[in-house]
Amino acid sequence: MADSTYKLLTFDIDTKVASTILGEKGYRTIYRMIEAHMKDNDFSHTEGSVYISRKPITYPQLSMILNRLKEKYPFIGKAIRHSSVASVNQKQYQSNPLVKYDGTAGEYVGLYLRDADILKIKHDAEPQR
Repeated sequence: MADSTYKLLTFDIDTKVASTILGEKGYRTIYRMIEAHMKDNDFSHTEGSVYISRKPITYPQLSMILNRLKEKYPFIGKAIRHSSVASVNQKQYQSNPLVKYDGTAGEYVGLYLRDADILKIKHDAEPQR
């Protein structure tokens, strides 16, 4: 029996291929197609091209959902460059330890414009002599 866990789906669209299929401006439609399908199948759109199941499901159940997506939009397999699926603990995934997003730049407004040296990454710096 397959284990039911929350499933996290991520993908990367090749926008050049999607543009060739759906038109220069229409390529963004693919994101809406995927979002509607995943939401119809009880997934939350967490950010960008990332979805998480609202309840634990098995890999075979997820496979059926993705197969129906490909049946509905046969071109989708040509436009998705990469995708990943993982089993996750929803509570862990929903925690957000790295950011303090509030929709503003806050105290960092213009920071990089004032001090270009801050952009240097430690391993790119001149060796110490």
